[in-house]
Amino acid sequence: MENNNSSAKFALPTSIIVTTKSGTNTIHGSLFETNRNSGIGVARQRQDNFTKAPYLNRNEFGGSVGGPVFLPKVYNGHNRTFFFFSYEGLRLRQPSTQQSAVPDAASRQQAPASMRPYLNAFPVANGARLGAGLAQFNASYSNPSSLDASSVWSTSSSGMYCTGG
Repeated sequence: MENNNSSAKFALPTSIIVTTKSGTNTIHGSLFETNRNSGIGVARQRQDNFTKAPYLNRNEFGGSVGGPVFLPKVYNGHNRTFFFFSYEGLRLRQPSTQQSAVPDAASRQQAPASMRPYLNAFPVANGARLGAGLAQFNASYSNPSSLDASSVWSTSSSGMYCTGG
């Protein structure tokens, strides 16, 4: 069963995919790859003060393989013992934005010489002046993360064995 009838106008579209595997006497498998990248396509209108959206890259991939257990000259599991292995990987660069107040250019220039190193430790303002010697600093960055999941399943005429990792 596959279901993906959600519209992009909803905040959290949903996809449901259900797949069943059964033992056969031939090896079967599948592969998948999904990539969402902010470099491709048009993003929705931004709701903040940033002119350029932070970089997003979501890469999800994996596969599965299953079939009879067969160890040459040791064991022939045709019609008796089957295995199934699956793997899924995720590589994600999650975008984030941040706004903060930093000393403006005039404050940096008018400060005493002993204070300038401390004021210059702040990033240079790239946004609107806020008054009181402050200006806005806008930043965007990506938080990288990854996830790897796998499972192994085996069944025979005498029972089922399952492991995961």
